[in-house]
Amino acid sequence: MIIEWRGEGCFEISATGGHFSLITELPSRESGLSAPRTKVDMQLSIWGDLEDTLFSQEENNRFIISGPGEYELRDVFVSGIKLSREGTAIKTAYLIKLEDISIGYLGEITKKEITPEIVGFFEGVDILLAPIGGNGMLDADSATEIVNQIEPKIVIPMYYKISGLKRKADTLEQFLKEMGASAKPEEKLLIKKKDLSFEDTKIVPLMPL
Repeated sequence: MIIEWRGEGCFEISATGGHFSLITELPSRESGLSAPRTKVDMQLSIWGDLEDTLFSQEENNRFIISGPGEYELRDVFVSGIKLSREGTAIKTAYLIKLEDISIGYLGEITKKEITPEIVGFFEGVDILLAPIGGNGMLDADSATEIVNQIEPKIVIPMYYKISGLKRKADTLEQFLKEMGASAKPEEKLLIKKKDLSFEDTKIVPLMPL
């Protein structure tokens, strides 16, 4: 499996051999970052509307998941859990299972949305994609709190300050300091299930591509 970061909450996750790929929440125009135009099989959207079809196919042959539920496409399993609701808009976080590896995508979760149900849903995942930059989402302190509760093998931070980002956000260094860790951003994460035999949680920041 290969995981690459496009900035904000946008990751491209590809199966070994490239026979399947998915992308998570695209950067907004307001962020100042460009949305990738990569061809993928599936897209996970954090926000969806009750009136929308939750699992649909767009013109570019990309399946869109934008709400809670259980989904499966070509032996890739996705479970969505509701974080909150604003009017008819629902905010969702996702659990992805690909190549026997479980990935928790916390999306735009806030501290008040961390409940025992949410922690239990993601507890023990192999890889956790977690916001750390504050500004309406988890900051370094609350991100550290949920990481310690979920106890993933690997944490990949997202939604933090990078070059070109127009909105306000905390830095990666603030999270690393809170976690008592040091780590240099990598270009991508190439991982197999057999590589996850270690005990302590590792932080693997990625370079925005």
